[in-house]
Amino acid sequence: MSNLRIIKYPGAKGVLVPEIKRVFLRSGKLRFVDALGGSGAVSLNLDAGETVYNDLNQDLVNIFNVIKWNPDAIESALSVLASFLKNGHVKNPGKGTARDPVKLIRSRMPPMTREEEMAIRAIYGFSATFGGMGSTYATEAEKSVGRYIEKTLKDFPKISKRVFTWEIKNLDFRALVEKYNTEESFFYFDPPYPGKTWYNQNFSHQDFKDLRGLFPSIKGNYLMNLEADDKHLLEMFGKPTFVKSYRNANGKFQAMERPLRVKAFYTNVQYPGTST
Repeated sequence: MSNLRIIKYPGAKGVLVPEIKRVFLRSGKLRFVDALGGSGAVSLNLDAGETVYNDLNQDLVNIFNVIKWNPDAIESALSVLASFLKNGHVKNPGKGTARDPVKLIRSRMPPMTREEEMAIRAIYGFSATFGGMGSTYATEAEKSVGRYIEKTLKDFPKISKRVFTWEIKNLDFRALVEKYNTEESFFYFDPPYPGKTWYNQNFSHQDFKDLRGLFPSIKGNYLMNLEADDKHLLEMFGKPTFVKSYRNANGKFQAMERPLRVKAFYTNVQYPGTST
């Protein structure tokens, strides 16, 4: 069974979900706090009893808030958008070729709220642009955006059902830990790749230092993953609790250059295969 997802997004961690779920279940905690939630790929597929989704990107937070409180409007708009895409009425973004999907949708639907329109534009933008970066140009690889939207529509009832149970926040990770730092909380940290310009909010050297400094104060449990070949970060955080290799699915050329991606995991949960 394929993972649930609402958008394409750089660095989405759907492939890591089985390992994350294994550690979370082993912890026995009640609350899963997705501190740097991004595309929601982990929270959507972990299906925890209590989920806190958090991100600083207001476009992402708005997508999930609208799905939570008015899923019918988003599902209807995506259905209209899928129809336009199938008939070739919406072109990929890039150098003047894009048509505003909301303008087309308005001709087939009752008026949407500003937040609903923003959510649709963001979903389309992430799904249609290069690597799911939201604002960059499209390439030939992205011309299957119609199929991507159709897959989202097929899964939408499950997506909206799960998102409805979430607590959705738009906080700095430091404030989030302070707010939810109880023995019942399990924090998951997936920091932005350092040195990349993919995200609206990147992590600075100080952000990583502050994150490292939070770990000893966490009353419940935590799990963080990093790229295992980032020597600078591994020096900062020390020896990982464990490492795992995954097939590189980030495009054919990248996969040939780097067939495996190795992730370093840090956690204070003890379970077979760890040495915390």
